Amino acid sequence: MSVVLGAATLADAPAISGILAGWVDETPWLPRIRTPQQDHQIGQWLVEKMPVTVARKDGALPGFMAQRGDEIHALYIAPDARGVGVGALLLAKAKTRSERLTLWCHQANTGARRFYARHGFEEIQTGDGQGNDEKLPDVYLVWTRGKP
Repeated sequence: MSVVLGAATLADAPAISGILAGWVDETPWLPRIRTPQQDHQIGQWLVEKMPVTVARKDGALPGFMAQRGDEIHALYIAPDARGVGVGALLLAKAKTRSERLTLWCHQANTGARRFYARHGFEEIQTGDGQGNDEKLPDVYLVWTRGKP
């Protein structure tokens, strides 16, 4: 069965939280700033605060993207679904709805930076991390429709 995209519901919040908490656990350079209880609530917070698109495949939720206007707030893929096009599919959906997309990414997240570069994002500026929860250096990326 292929991946199907749709709007997240509160029933998806635990899976969203699990993907995020798992990513924090497997990323050595990322400090843990939330308690396990807060980790379990982050998916619900995202679904309540902004549109979240989820990928569904064979009854599982392999990835999601939270977007506020033209800003991608979060795009995360479960470990067993990485590198098979789930992230690209979510990003392509966002591109159909916008002329321009923006996001902040941790500078240390070289995999994500390569992913976004492959999909036409340009790194516009770097930051000292004061605008993100973890206070880690970050980079601002922009994609514009029609720009080579």
